[in-house]
Parts: sequence; C-alpha cells; structure tokens
Amino acid sequence: MPGAERGILLRAFILLPVVAKSLRLIGFNRTESFLNRLLPPRCSFSQQPEARQLIHAQRIAHLVRAGVRNGISAPNCLDESVALCWLLRRQGVDAELRIGVCKENGKFEAHAWVAFAGVTLNETDVPHERFAAFDVLPPRRTEPQ
Repeated sequence: MPGAERGILLRAFILLPVVAKSLRLIGFNRTESFLNRLLPPRCSFSQQPEARQLIHAQRIAHLVRAGVRNGISAPNCLDESVALCWLLRRQGVDAELRIGVCKENGKFEAHAWVAFAGVTLNETDVPHERFAAFDVLPPRRTEPQ
C-alpha cells in the first residue's frame, strides 16, 4: 500500500472512534466545528477532472471501510459518513454528507451516507432509493485569514 494510502487508513483508524464519541457527547455541529479547527478542509476543491476525483474518492471510501471493519470501535453509518466526508474534503474532494429517513413496518429509520458526483461512496446498495434524503448542507469552508 502506498504511503499516502497508509496515512489515510491511519487517519481513519484514529478519526472513527473520535467522531463517534464526539457526535454522542457534543452533537453534529460542534463535532464539525471541532474537525474543521483541528485540520481545516481545503478552501478550494480540486480542479482535477471529475472522473479522476471519483476514483480517488472511491479509494478513500474503501480505506475508511477497512478502518470500520478493522478498527477498535464499532461506528454507525453517521460516524463513518462524517469521518469519510471530512477526509474527502481534506483531500480536495467536494463530497456531500447525505442523511435520509424512511418508515418501514411502522418503524422510523434514519441513515447517513456520502456521495460525490451522484455516486454513493460508502454503500453497496443505493440508499436514496429507500431513504428520503434531506437537502444537502453545503460544506463549511474556512476562509484564510
């Protein structure tokens, strides 16, 4: 595995349990602010062709999934998606964190996933067919001071 990919995998191993704890203790907005202060996302997103970015994004999603399978915590879909989206944005990929809901057999369910260029990155099936997604929140970009 190339060094850059090892670095992303290591970040995923560390980030997944941190995100999981943070979401539970301080909530989504404060977790996002914490992550952006820790290591802000790039102010401008990559100008590479979308197809090349998609391949890069899919590889990062695969590495995060390996972190989920082999890490020390058991992150849920929101934990994984927040971590993946943040890692992608750090790499200059303008990923979207999607959250959707559905009611099945009288039971309310919610799910989170990450998409880029209309492709779901951290799911094998297509969640938007089952879950009604909320509007996409634009990423909070930090401006240089």
